[in-house]
Amino acid sequence: MSIDWESIAAEHGRMVIQTAMRVMGNAVDAEDVCQEMFLELISKAFPVDVRNWGAYLRKLVVFPSLNRRRQRRPVVALPVETLVSAELSPHDEAVRRELAEHLRSLIAALPEREAAVFVFPTAKRI
Repeated sequence: MSIDWESIAAEHGRMVIQTAMRVMGNAVDAEDVCQEMFLELISKAFPVDVRNWGAYLRKLVVFPSLNRRRQRRPVVALPVETLVSAELSPHDEAVRRELAEHLRSLIAALPEREAAVFVFPTAKRI
């Protein structure tokens, strides 16, 4: 049985990147994790039939994202220009970003299985 990787990537790629983005907090690291995950996935032989590619890919990207997050150096503060939002005041936007980063750090410090409990439900709401 041949797997159509292009259609799987087209159908689920955005969700996979968004899931990694939720964990990583920035697009560059999220894209790196997703690319590495897809390359590893394509190189494997599949003896089992995957019934739900979305759930399978989400699971595969969460754990490497958490591992990369744990290994990452501390994040440098953002310039004030990047904190401007039309919806929130600069102060509220800065607080929101700081809390999100703090939450990501706390989740990354948890053991993998416990961290996944927090990541999976929030990833589905993206």
